Amino acid sequence: MSVLPDAHAMAGWRNVEEAVARRSTYPEQTENPPSMCPLAMSDRTPCTDVRLDGRTAFLDPESKTDALFWVFTYRDEKAATAAHTALWKNFYSHILREDSTQVDLENIGDERFAGRGNHPVSGRSTMTLIRVGTTLLGINTSHSRTALPDKQLTALATMFAERAQQALGGKEPTAVVAAG
Repeated sequence: MSVLPDAHAMAGWRNVEEAVARRSTYPEQTENPPSMCPLAMSDRTPCTDVRLDGRTAFLDPESKTDALFWVFTYRDEKAATAAHTALWKNFYSHILREDSTQVDLENIGDERFAGRGNHPVSGRSTMTLIRVGTTLLGINTSHSRTALPDKQLTALATMFAERAQQALGGKEPTAVVAAG
């Protein structure tokens, strides 16, 4: 799944989880849901309509920030839009908690949500969910003490959305994180 960033796209970051992509077999095989599908979700529709899912992770050695990138593909934009809304409601209400704040991602992708808060396990976190056509793109960042600055989060989200747009347009994804 070439939409996922590689070492070239993430210059200066260290790949800590190789990219994995698979055809979804959920719900036929209930023990094998898509990689970022929350098991506690009451509405499992966003998970059952996934066709392919993938993930990879990087570490910024300078700031010690982890960034997990994940992607779900759907059969059509209607399914992707419904999943985007349902997954964000779940993430925001169950993971980021009440002290969360929204992050403005400008006009990245067709739909976007981003929030920052204190994750109960990983500390200061940002969660990003972007829809580009029939794909959902997620970026989860964490650091024990500080959250990723808006400018850096926007750069990661822009790169990931551009890679999805390139792939949906039949091109090999080449977008990279902008320097600075």
